[in-house]
Parts: sequence; C-alpha cells; structure tokens
Amino acid sequence: MIRYPYRYFFILGILNAIFGVALWPLSFSGLNIVDDILLFHKVLLVYGFLLSFVCGFLITAYPNFTASARVKNLEWYSMFFGQLLIPVGAIFNNYSVSILGVVLNSLTMIYFMINRNLIGKNKLPNSFHYVWLAYFFVCISVILQLVRLNFNLEIDDILITNIFIAGVILNFIFGVGLKLFPVFLGHNQFVILKNENNFWQKNKVNL
Repeated sequence: MIRYPYRYFFILGILNAIFGVALWPLSFSGLNIVDDILLFHKVLLVYGFLLSFVCGFLITAYPNFTASARVKNLEWYSMFFGQLLIPVGAIFNNYSVSILGVVLNSLTMIYFMINRNLIGKNKLPNSFHYVWLAYFFVCISVILQLVRLNFNLEIDDILITNIFIAGVILNFIFGVGLKLFPVFLGHNQFVILKNENNFWQKNKVNL
C-alpha cells in the first residue's frame, strides 16, 4: 500500500507546470523540442498540471467523504502512469502518447469514483458534481483533438479552447475549490471521516 499517494501527483503536477511554461523560453532560445508549442503548453498545464492536483485531491477526499476504501495500488499505478505519459509525450514530441495518458488516467479515475460511490456509506458533497462535469468535458476535448489530428478535419480552435477553459478548468475549480477555499480562508475545518481505511493520523485536521 502506497503511503500518502497524493504527494506524488502534486510533485508531478508541479514538474508538468514548469515544463509547460519552459517550452516558451526554450523556443525563443532556438531549442524547439515540440512542433506545436501552444498545443503542448495547453496539454501540460491543463492535463499535466491541473489534472495531477485533481487526482491527488480526489484519491484522498473521495474515500474519506464516502467512507469507502482508499485508493488501491493498481488504481494508483494506472492513474500515475497515465499522468506520466503526458510529459513523456511532450519530450518525444508525440501528442498521441500524451493523449493516451489522459485517457488512461481519466478512465481509471472515473472507475475509482463510480466504485467508491457504490460501496461508500456516505454521500458526497454537492460540489463534487462539478468534478463529474469536468471529466465529461475532458472526454469531449480529447475526442475533438483526436478527430482533428487523425482525420484532418477542421475543428475550430476557439471551440476546443472554450471546452478547455469553461468545461474542464472551471468545473474542476468549482468541484474542488468550493470544498477547499473556505478552509484556506479559515472559515471551517476539513473534516476527515472516521473509517477503517483512513490513512490519516487524526480524524480532524486543519489545512
């Protein structure tokens, strides 16, 4: 069993953010490691950075809020390997590899959430409905990108960008942020439910 599994996603998310931003100064200095800088910049920051932090939060919060089993090794490795493929695809200038990572991570996370909803004893906070919407838009954006690249169809970049921003990013912010922002502002506590699978040392902690 992996101890503190969320930490690895947070570290990977930070590295993806650095990599995604570094593409621009590298390009200006004449070192172009990818053909489409803007495309990989979006992928690394939205799927690599944001999705890593979302995964780290969800694999911690979902079992605690639903009073269900914590993330299993196979689930964790599948999600993390998927996230790892995103920067690997950028390093080798292979967008398909990055998208494969997004698909693997997203499918595993959707399975994880459905499973914990079914076996959990408690209901999730209403704000988590936005997380489901965000993953829905992840699937739509991935499909549009693959169709455009593999079938040479002209799909408006503005449409894809709006799905990225309005669909994926904002729903993740609402889904996760509505639960965490009050904690960061000091208005309440992040309550960890008591259950036999809880890996936290205490039942209630201040973030």
